[in-house]
Amino acid sequence: MDNPTLIVLHGANGSWEEMGPLIKPLVPHFDLRAINLLGHGGRPVPAGLTIDSLADDLLAWLRAERIERAFFLGYSLGGYLALHLARHHPQRALGVGAIAPKVRFDEALVAHTSYLADPVRLSRPGNPRGAELARLHGADRWEAVTLNVRRLFQSFGDRPPLGDEDLKQLATPVLVLNGDRDQIVSLAETRRIVELLPNARLGLFPGPAHPLRSVPVLPAVRAIRSFIQEVIARRVGPGPGPRPGP
Repeated sequence: MDNPTLIVLHGANGSWEEMGPLIKPLVPHFDLRAINLLGHGGRPVPAGLTIDSLADDLLAWLRAERIERAFFLGYSLGGYLALHLARHHPQRALGVGAIAPKVRFDEALVAHTSYLADPVRLSRPGNPRGAELARLHGADRWEAVTLNVRRLFQSFGDRPPLGDEDLKQLATPVLVLNGDRDQIVSLAETRRIVELLPNARLGLFPGPAHPLRSVPVLPAVRAIRSFIQEVIARRVGPGPGPRPGP
């Protein structure tokens, strides 16, 4: 049997390159594709981002690659995008692994994420993230990327693209992974996401999931592989039983 296709989606302000520690141990087991989201990783930066523009860009890439259905593994915003795709284009998603997806964007959270993505803060002496972003997106583009992300999260606060009813109607199998002490996505919010989703399971690891380097690679990889194997087994169904005797 061919290896199943797994699409890896990075988080806000990131690139597929940052997902390398998770990607490497998954490569032997999947037809793995990792892409840069719209306006990230050196791609042209649009005037703004919406969840629909991110999804449309991803769908266009799937069509170009002739990928009809796949599993998706997304981190943070990438997990949110994978859930959005599964909700509105369920025929595309065999299953979703979402690491620390944020679905509640209250005023305090929007203010905090806006602060984290502030180019002035990121470029201050002693903050290595500005240099990292310049390497990922280009020295002449990284500030525009962060400003787009700030506006995107602000729009989520005004009108969340995925409400409770959307999650309740998302029938695709979902694995939600998170740290039990994440500062962005609380344990209570994570449990509520799983409760709302009709076909979800929860995996927790100690500590935070933000930033990405906090995610423990081997436990996460084991959970993702197990989840996908179970989904495939359910789709295939049990093998033929023993033949009846004479």
